[in-house]
Amino acid sequence: MPEHILMEAMQPLDTGKVVPPSMVPSGHQYTLDSQNRIRARSEDTPALSGLGFAVVGTAGLGSVHEGIRGPKGDKGDKGDQGPIGPPGRGDPGPKGDPGPKGDRGEKGDPGDRGVQGLRGLKGEKGDLGPQGDQGPHGDKGDRGDKGDPGERGFPGVPGAQANLLINPHFLYCQEQESKEVRLWAGRPQYVCDGWAVSYKGGATVDAQKGDDALSVTVRQGAAVGAEDYLIISQPIEADTYVDANMASPQPAWFSLRLKAWCTLPKYVFSCALVNADHSRSFPFNMAFESGGEWQECLATFQGDNEGDWAEGMELVICIAAGQSLQGPGATWQEGPHIGTNLNNNVLLTNGGRFAIKDVKLEISPQPTPFVRDPLDFKRCQRYYEKSYEFGIPPGTVTTAGSEIVIPTSNVGMHSIRFKEESPQTPQVWLRSPSSGERSLVFDSTDHTDEKGAAANVSKVGFHIQFDGVSGHIYFVHWVKDARPFLTTF
Repeated sequence: MPEHILMEAMQPLDTGKVVPPSMVPSGHQYTLDSQNRIRARSEDTPALSGLGFAVVGTAGLGSVHEGIRGPKGDKGDKGDQGPIGPPGRGDPGPKGDPGPKGDRGEKGDPGDRGVQGLRGLKGEKGDLGPQGDQGPHGDKGDRGDKGDPGERGFPGVPGAQANLLINPHFLYCQEQESKEVRLWAGRPQYVCDGWAVSYKGGATVDAQKGDDALSVTVRQGAAVGAEDYLIISQPIEADTYVDANMASPQPAWFSLRLKAWCTLPKYVFSCALVNADHSRSFPFNMAFESGGEWQECLATFQGDNEGDWAEGMELVICIAAGQSLQGPGATWQEGPHIGTNLNNNVLLTNGGRFAIKDVKLEISPQPTPFVRDPLDFKRCQRYYEKSYEFGIPPGTVTTAGSEIVIPTSNVGMHSIRFKEESPQTPQVWLRSPSSGERSLVFDSTDHTDEKGAAANVSKVGFHIQFDGVSGHIYFVHWVKDARPFLTTF
């Protein structure tokens, strides 16, 4: 076969391919290197295929020779990886700024709360069913002895009984609002709410209200006559001690406790329970072991099974008493006996002073704990009440707390209801806020005082009434006094 036909029938291969030596035709312009890779002798010499070739016969030869498939050539070295091209995706654009946050809407007003529905009416009580037949009676047992009545308790304090007295700490002094009160012989006088001081004789005595105590001081001493005395007392409303069963065969027991102080050593004084008309009394002694310090004094006694106790009674603390007012101690008796013959007499001593505090009178066979009653001021207002602010005595020139009246005609009328209902119909006085004088109202338009009066007075209130000018503005204070009338011994 001519050489050029052989080379044309071969599959061209690049130089550098690895082939077996048997596949290298003789006389061609190429050669093999030491690793059997084709090396052309010239650049235009075609490369041989490592996969084999076919010999094509010429016309007229009558046969075709099949070429022998040569061995698979070795895989060439992997070429170096070309550089990575830039990504086809374009650069992302800059992130846009967020838009401004919208303003928050205002909170809506809450809807009105619905009106609570009315409570349904209570159904009528059904008819009582027929009574069943009564079973046979058992034997009747013996009746047990009647138990003793339980003691009346004080709310919130186990074992403490109610105090029959008001203002036992001497905290309230609505009328005087003063630390010191001038006294006059033979004229009993309330010196603080509920408590009065009274004396008779030639001495000069004043009363002092401390923060929690009441005292009397003898400014000028004098001899004590048969009917002279010096007492601290409190009237007690009859409804307060109904449970005591006074003037009955079995009256209840009372207990009295108080703290006392005196400038004199080993002082003996008396206490007494006296009915309203002073026809029955029970004096008993109490004593100091030493003067100049507070000492607690206790006593228990049974109530009276005689006399008239329906109109009230009075607790008397007797600091001094003349012979006519002395009686046997610790026994019920007729007459106004408020002391005994064992009493000392502070009225003889210039500067002599006697004081009490924490006084408790109760219906109980023994003293029980002393507690403060949270309703004590309301109990005081049953007897005494005023329009002035707390701490301001009546008659003070001030409009603070006063009533304001603007008449629509030439007659001024204004209704007042008391904070606490009175035990009896009280006395009521009007006072001018401008001058402090009684029975006057203040015309702030003309700056003058005009006459006024309390009308239609009852236990629960009254009317302010005066002749005025329509449209003018009037101011007025008032005072209610329903305290029991004080009498001398």
